[in-house]
Amino acid sequence: MKWEDKIEMVKLHNSNDTSGFQKFVIDHLDEFDIQAFDMFINITELIPSNIMENKDFYIKIYNKTKDLDLDFNDSFRYKLRMSAFNTLCKENF
Repeated sequence: MKWEDKIEMVKLHNSNDTSGFQKFVIDHLDEFDIQAFDMFINITELIPSNIMENKDFYIKIYNKTKDLDLDFNDSFRYKLRMSAFNTLCKENF
């Protein structure tokens, strides 16, 4: 994923344009690299009610992230957050 697209993803999130953010993520999901997933997971609210409220969106992300090798990223925070996200999705979907 190009750096400019990653910036756009974060801008959409920060502007509270939920539908625009979600559409952008889904449209670019196949282009996500480890850095894009890192950026995504760090701006995602890991609250069960938020995940369930946006289930149709998050299930698409979960289907992409559930098989990721977390060792590709050395960030402890990334591994912790991605594991929490995948666990939340697995338990609720």
